[in-house]
Amino acid sequence: MKISVNYKKEFRDVYDIVSNTLDVLTDVFSDLKAANSNFSFIDFKNAIKEKKDSVSLTVNDEFLRILLEMFVVSVQSGPAFNKKRDPWTFIQKKNTARMEVEYRVIGNNHLYIKNKLLSLLCQYKPNREQTRYISYIPPQYKTDKPELTKLLTLLEILDISSYEIRGGSNTEVFVRISDPMKLRYLLQGKYSNGILKEIEEKHRYSFKVVNNFFSTPLTSDDRWDIIENYFLGNDEYTKTVLNIAED
Repeated sequence: MKISVNYKKEFRDVYDIVSNTLDVLTDVFSDLKAANSNFSFIDFKNAIKEKKDSVSLTVNDEFLRILLEMFVVSVQSGPAFNKKRDPWTFIQKKNTARMEVEYRVIGNNHLYIKNKLLSLLCQYKPNREQTRYISYIPPQYKTDKPELTKLLTLLEILDISSYEIRGGSNTEVFVRISDPMKLRYLLQGKYSNGILKEIEEKHRYSFKVVNNFFSTPLTSDDRWDIIENYFLGNDEYTKTVLNIAED
């Protein structure tokens, strides 16, 4: 697996921005925990606004929701915190009777996130040119690292780097979503993609060609003519000879 991180600033500047941002987050989460009560997204947003003068932090709903959700306990973890819990998460999320979302800071993991992420960031210091890091991880090694995902996500939403992960033991397609709200809107309706639809149609056509090619009685010369016309893109000839009906 190949991991590539492209920094948009000098690494020293990147380090300072991440450090200052994590200072703000630590203070906000500490204040919310000290309140000993549930809080809403609006509460979190207002708390960030009060601190934002001390750091160059963009305050918009999309950015802040991603930041907040980064540290929410996975549903699979259950409501109870035990010794095997993810050390990178410390926020419980629940829906109220009024169908509103509330959060609550649990435990003290938020106090250690800054040191952990900064330490991890130093491991991804540029090693190719002045603003680029590249490394290769053997596929047999564990690559499901929540801390790396959080770091790379934070760097990208701060707009100080972009990253790419390729390969691995399984074939995967990685897609960067720059507009999560639009994706959520599309998922709520019937989404249609012209490119994927065309690929699906080509797949069905190829299947019919192969199936009819072997099931239709033909001479050797006929088969070679079909093969030649198929690869030359003469679909009308291929459809006619193999009796492939239009969908």
